[in-house]
Amino acid sequence: MGNDKPPRTQYNNPSTRVTVAFPFSNIRLNDPDERMKELAAVVVELARVLDATVPGGTRELVERAEACRDALDD
Repeated sequence: MGNDKPPRTQYNNPSTRVTVAFPFSNIRLNDPDERMKELAAVVVELARVLDATVPGGTRELVERAEACRDALDD
């Protein structure tokens, strides 16, 4: 008479979470090597050739290539 609520269902709900730790202290950033700098220089030269030969030019491509090359020298 006093308790009209249905009985509570009991269940077991184990956790399926996994904690992953990354070794961030071991990440090394290296300066670009000479091959990468040489490749950037080649890309700049190719962009300049395209700019000189394509009607309307490709100045934006030249500027982007030069910016990438310059970023490697910093």
